[in-house]
Order: sequence, then structure tokens, then C-alpha cells
Amino acid sequence: MKDERSLFRMNFIIQDNTAMTLETNLVKIIEEILYDEKGGRLTIAEIAESIKKRFDLSFSDEEIKTAIRKKGRHIQNIEHGYILKPDYRKTLSNQEDFNSKISRLTQQAIKELNLNVPKNYLIDLLKEYLYFCFIKNAKHFANGDNPEQVNFEIQQFIRTINDSEKQP
Repeated sequence: MKDERSLFRMNFIIQDNTAMTLETNLVKIIEEILYDEKGGRLTIAEIAESIKKRFDLSFSDEEIKTAIRKKGRHIQNIEHGYILKPDYRKTLSNQEDFNSKISRLTQQAIKELNLNVPKNYLIDLLKEYLYFCFIKNAKHFANGDNPEQVNFEIQQFIRTINDSEKQP
């Protein structure tokens, strides 16, 4: 599912927002949007609209242009629009898709850790956790909040999950 892959990828893109600039994070979001266009070109306004629709984050046209100009080495400007450079698109398309990867890794974890839980249950739990991390990170990223607050809230979420697992 495209939304799950996006959330998973975005979580890792902005997880460590102390080490990356706003432009770097924004370019990763733009690359995600352009990748899903299957080679079609998007204007700055269309990119901004897609970011708002998919991730509920708002950026001005100028912020997007600045990010692309400073950090968009995999983004190409063509005829008043933007695309991913073909070689980078190919690199991304050769990567394992989200559902296959999470299924494989979950099965491996169940086997190696001798977990007695259904694979689909664990996958759903991981997706819930990743979604939570993404939402918390996105809100703090957009507001410029302290990353320690994000980590604290994520730890609280993990404790909540652990506590709910202990209850019958």
C-alpha cells in the first residue's frame, strides 16, 4: 500500500531531525512525491499541494524552491516543472517494496526471537508504531520543536503498548 510505504519512509527521513536541515528533510518529502508520479512532472504548486494532502504539512512555494536549489541533487527542473532524475528513479525502483520488506523482517524476527505471535499481528503493531512516530515527528518537525520531546512521546507510546499486552 502506497500510504504505508510513505509513512514508513517518512518516519526514517525525519526521525533524526537534529542531524538534517529543513531543506534536506523537505527534499526527501519532495522525492517521495515525485517518485510516485511515475516520471510525470510536477510544478512547485502541485508539489506543495501533494505534500499538504499526503502528509498534512504546509510549505510555501519559496521554501520548496529553496530546498530543491540547495539540496535537490536528484531532482531535475524541466519546462517549469520537476521530475526525479532517471538514474535515481531507477535506483529507488530497484529497492524492495515496503510490504515485502516488513513481511520478511517480521518473519525473521519471529523466528530468531522465538516470538509466539501471529505475523500479521506483529506487522499491524509495527505499522501502528511507525504511524505514531511519523505523526509525532511530522508535528514537531513542522513546529521546530525539541527532538527530545518526540523521543519522550515515542517512549510513552511504547510503554502504553507494553502495558496493553500485559492485560488479558
